[in-house]
Amino acid sequence: MTDDVNIADTLRDFAGTVRTLRIDRATPCEPRANGFVLDANEDWFLLWQFHDFFPDGFALMRVDGISHIRFGDYERHWSKMLAADGIATSLPDPQFELADVHSMLSQMQAKKLNFVIESESDDEDVEDFYIGRLVELGLDECQFANFDGLGQWDDELHTIGFHEITRIQWDTPYCNTFSRHLVSGCPFL
Repeated sequence: MTDDVNIADTLRDFAGTVRTLRIDRATPCEPRANGFVLDANEDWFLLWQFHDFFPDGFALMRVDGISHIRFGDYERHWSKMLAADGIATSLPDPQFELADVHSMLSQMQAKKLNFVIESESDDEDVEDFYIGRLVELGLDECQFANFDGLGQWDDELHTIGFHEITRIQWDTPYCNTFSRHLVSGCPFL
């Protein structure tokens, strides 16, 4: 579907429609995403993610990380099944506006919730994965408080450059479940 087509234009065409897409990404860590495009601009798109038949929160992803978009017979059938089961008959409103990275992180900080920032590699199956809270926002980097798999906050803040960020996720079952079981509140806020 995306051969000789501008990917950002394709995403904008699907934005706000109840049509699920399969999005192939250039990163080996998470090479595929499925869901409904809520909004898109030249640089970023907002996806209501799905894993099998279950909503999996929201993700902001870089447009330049997409290698292919598919909307074919499978996606049409999935869209029909999700609607018929009452799972995705309409799109949610995450109350989020696409903009530059600084502005989008500022919106995340204002939500006062835990979220995920990922820095994925295009050529290796490695990524930097941060889950926690945005503490400080600079001009081209942020200070992020991260917690680990035991629900404990790291002793130091992590500096993340905006140019490193490839995906931001929130309201996922993963993030929400961990957030309910943290040992303590964020020590940096």
